[in-house]
Amino acid sequence: MVNGYLPFGTRQYDISTALLGPAQFVGNGLYLDRYNEIETAFTGFDAQIGGPMPIFGRYGLQGYVGFYFFDGTSSTDFTGVSGRLAWQVNEDFNIAVNMTDDHVFGTNTQMQFSFTLPDGKSSRWLRPLSVRDRMMQSVQRNYRVTAEREVKIVQEAALNPKDGLPYFVVHVDPNVAASGVNAGDGTVENPYSRLAQFDNLALADKSQVDIIFVEPRLDLGVSNTTNLNNGVTLLTGQRLLSSSVPHQFETVQRPGVLFDLPGFVPGGQPLPVLTNNTGGDVVTFADGAICVEVSGFTINGSATGRGIAGTNNQNVLINRNVIQGGLDGIALTNLSGLQVNDRGSFIQSNIIRNNTNDGINVSNSFTAPLDLVIANNPPLNALMSTTEPVSNS
Repeated sequence: MVNGYLPFGTRQYDISTALLGPAQFVGNGLYLDRYNEIETAFTGFDAQIGGPMPIFGRYGLQGYVGFYFFDGTSSTDFTGVSGRLAWQVNEDFNIAVNMTDDHVFGTNTQMQFSFTLPDGKSSRWLRPLSVRDRMMQSVQRNYRVTAEREVKIVQEAALNPKDGLPYFVVHVDPNVAASGVNAGDGTVENPYSRLAQFDNLALADKSQVDIIFVEPRLDLGVSNTTNLNNGVTLLTGQRLLSSSVPHQFETVQRPGVLFDLPGFVPGGQPLPVLTNNTGGDVVTFADGAICVEVSGFTINGSATGRGIAGTNNQNVLINRNVIQGGLDGIALTNLSGLQVNDRGSFIQSNIIRNNTNDGINVSNSFTAPLDLVIANNPPLNALMSTTEPVSNS
């Protein structure tokens, strides 16, 4: 007995798919794992040979042995062996036990019951079928489509909901080179050695960056500013984040789901220390920049430079920083934006201290409305000047 199996139409179906963490950095990209559950129908054949069993054959018991081979479009080809015992109870009723073994499905055993509508009273019980009845018997074959389900995991670039494009991450590790020495290309495998390398990019290249991920300088303690001491300007949609505190991000593929950003080093790693040795502002939001964030830094201003400064911005996020020693800690001029439009601003969980003028100075002198939440910041040298409603908590 030889049977062939040839599926028609689509041989492979996607049963389910899911985008899951943990995320990982690769190059300048941010990737998640895509889990695809796939069902694949096999093409193949099987063959068996056999006949009545010794002694018990006279009572209708037959035995068969054989092998089979199947080939899938994406799965590994496999060959297996099979065995079958069939007991002919009468002309219309058959009981069979079938066993198969291969490296894909393992060892499986099936019990089969076959019943055909009789054309009269059964006359042969526990006896082999007559030659006439055997000629009328249906061919034994596997009527089920042989298919395999497998889960394939592929890396997929996380897409930024702000522009629908893959996240572009620049990595800065000030430990990889001596003070003032440019090194690296900004990838996770070969990070920039200086924050200034990002800041000095051509505008077209700099505007492609979504996240600037910065490691602290570790060799001289938490006050060391080596390679992080030239200030930095952020454009629309950019997040300046440190590896010392955890962060999250969203994706186009799974709206509303927050994934943990990789690279966080738990266990008390110091915050990266940012300064500006020219005496200017340490972190500047470009004029009119929207959706900007600074998180996880010690920002040391100066007598002539503010810690964080911006003009005509919306959706500003400043959190988990130590901002100290500047002309002002945070100075945001003509800040605007409503939370209902995802343009509200948040200044949360910062330590703001020892600034000459104001710890926080936020102004809104035009007619644009403003939603602003200020929460869990020590009230040191804080000033709010605005002519529009402000939401404070």
